[in-house]
Amino acid sequence: MAVVDPLIELRGVNKHFGTLHVLQSIDLTVGRGEVVVVIGPSGSGKSTLCRAINRLESVESGEILIDGQPLPEEGKALARLRAEVGMVFQSFNLFAHKTVLANVSLAQIKVRKRKKEDADRRSRELLARVGEMINEVLEVMQQLARDGMTMVVVTHEMGFARSAANRVVFMADGRIVEDRAPEEFFTAPRSERAKDFLSKILKH
Repeated sequence: MAVVDPLIELRGVNKHFGTLHVLQSIDLTVGRGEVVVVIGPSGSGKSTLCRAINRLESVESGEILIDGQPLPEEGKALARLRAEVGMVFQSFNLFAHKTVLANVSLAQIKVRKRKKEDADRRSRELLARVGEMINEVLEVMQQLARDGMTMVVVTHEMGFARSAANRVVFMADGRIVEDRAPEEFFTAPRSERAKDFLSKILKH
């Protein structure tokens, strides 16, 4: 996608972990004030991509520019960059699976020897609290987006991707497979990988 006012640019970025090619010639440009949500199956390279933007992970080839400047290697310039480029890690994938109630209950029954009904009720209370927290995080992010903050968000929360993102970047096997407007992506994914991913996610 053509970006008018680039703030973050990745050009031909490659990264290996041993023999695993986790980022394969990644090209991505994020405009100032844009919210880009990165989604994809686990192991697709999305977290590594975000860590590379903050130089928490080094890259082997290609370049990453923030506001037209290459990422600093180390020292004060890197500390300054990290102060300006914040990161929020979300592990929402836990809540995407219906079995989480059973998991929480099981732990309580085993540890506390509670009756199953008690454990189930307590689990629902705990999950409800976590659910409120997730919604609060999403609301704050949506507000920041409205205020013009530039964001690259890795999430498993499809509702957020659909409502808050300007663009959805779908990754699989270390590559960007699709980079499109959310509504287009969710209603008419082009690639088999995206169709497969969405059919699994949206069944939950």
